[in-house]
Amino acid sequence: MRQITAHPPDLIFMDIKLPGENGLDLSARIKAKYPNVIVIILTSYDTPEYREAAVKAKADHFLAKGSSSREGILTLVESIFRGR
Repeated sequence: MRQITAHPPDLIFMDIKLPGENGLDLSARIKAKYPNVIVIILTSYDTPEYREAAVKAKADHFLAKGSSSREGILTLVESIFRGR
């Protein structure tokens, strides 16, 4: 969070499980303070409960590692920045 405060990024790829931190909680804190930062949850925990939690955390997108291709991720990122 300190790095984001010093240099707010345009886009963050966030996992749910982080060392010593919950990525969903961190996403919610980031979106509360920096609503224009795009947060993409990229995780192997692809369950309805985690998808719902990502929506509650105000994540902009949810991608499952097992079903997301490199091309799909690049297309998503390109579409995000074309829309800005």
